Amino acid sequence: MNKSQLVQVLKKEPGMTKNLKKVTLILLILMFPLLHGCRLELVKPAGGKVESVNPLIKKLGDKDSHIRNSAENELVNMGEQAVEPLIGGLGDISVLVRCHAAIALGKIGDKRAVDPLVKVLSDKNEYIRLYAVRSLGMIGDERALDPLIRALGDKDEEVRIYAVEALGKIGDKSAVESLIRALDDESEDVRRGAAYVLNKMFSLSEDKIKGVTSEKKSLTNSSGMKFIYIPPGTFMMGSPLTEFGRDNDENRHAVTLTEGFYIQTTEVTQGQWNAVMRKNPSFFKKCGDDCPVEQVSWNDAHELISKLNQMEGSVIYRLPTEAEWEYACRAGSKTAVANGELSELECDHDSNLDAMGWYCGNARKKTHPVAQKNPNDWGLYDMHGNVFEWCQDRYGDYYSTSITDPTGPMDGLYRVYRGGGWNFGAKLCRSAERLKFTPDYKSRVLGFRLLRIVRGPK
Repeated sequence: MNKSQLVQVLKKEPGMTKNLKKVTLILLILMFPLLHGCRLELVKPAGGKVESVNPLIKKLGDKDSHIRNSAENELVNMGEQAVEPLIGGLGDISVLVRCHAAIALGKIGDKRAVDPLVKVLSDKNEYIRLYAVRSLGMIGDERALDPLIRALGDKDEEVRIYAVEALGKIGDKSAVESLIRALDDESEDVRRGAAYVLNKMFSLSEDKIKGVTSEKKSLTNSSGMKFIYIPPGTFMMGSPLTEFGRDNDENRHAVTLTEGFYIQTTEVTQGQWNAVMRKNPSFFKKCGDDCPVEQVSWNDAHELISKLNQMEGSVIYRLPTEAEWEYACRAGSKTAVANGELSELECDHDSNLDAMGWYCGNARKKTHPVAQKNPNDWGLYDMHGNVFEWCQDRYGDYYSTSITDPTGPMDGLYRVYRGGGWNFGAKLCRSAERLKFTPDYKSRVLGFRLLRIVRGPK
């Protein structure tokens, strides 16, 4: 009920004196903005605890990307209750707030966001346009069809790439003609994307898109690091109650990763580290350039990441989140290790783990060259054993419900590391096993592997 409706109701109330009506009207008019604002500012999530939305919206513009991503996840988990405040965030003065608001609206998927997202397709900032296009595709409403077709003509290449992808998700055949025109786009990525959508989504015959290549499945950077593309998807993170060796911090829950990514096929090697940092910190130097670098802290890993990003001229490398790491480690499996269950928890022989990784049962008290054991089904080596691997997240309790693109808690002293190592038992090599230490901690059994985002900022 708005102000004018309140006034009309009070005017018709027969049981009130004229003066009392006046006083009541004045009080209600004065209090109406406050009452209306409370409705927008406070939401009640599934757990029953009242949380304030406005501070979370503000955090979307924080300088710390971890704080921004965590705030975005909290808003997404609030669902439809956060939609109106996020729509308001599309008009915020901060570019970061507008970007994250657009992303969150797409993840929530509420169709109330379609028209507001269409409006920001005219924003001067290309990243806001990009995330608006992407979110319109995630929502999948046909009202966005014409605006997305127009976005195929955007001056920014990445906006056009996501417009192609979004049109494929909506799947309306009236977009076919526009996508055929996109096969002549100056960008190879746009042409590839249009070819894929036309072939896979609209069953266009392959002879009409002859000569257009598919998305790269792997790449190697200038430092000799090889990466494999991991597609987006949903998986069960954590372990079932029946898993042999399970710990109490492995509450099983559904995780959806909405963005594909490239992840290094092996742990960062001593040779790769030395090529960038010019100094090898490893205890097992005699193992050679092809052995994993160790004796590196979480902070040390970020020094290498910073230098690599400077070399590339773009922020495209980082550590994987805990969810991304486990998703890649499992490669579609639901068992203790990627190729089956464990029969042993300590150093005794376990046939499944022996085939995939180095642990105290076969490593002979040292690291080994990477990629000597079998890869998982996605082509990743040494996800179980050899050295533990740092993840980006702070350590914290898992969510009790499903979650999208988790990045861990916003606060906390400890960082997560995963995967097991040469001097530890089979239990710690499980896909769900979680360990933690301070970001300055170093050990001869601790290294990392890199994640490379698909498209970084220009």
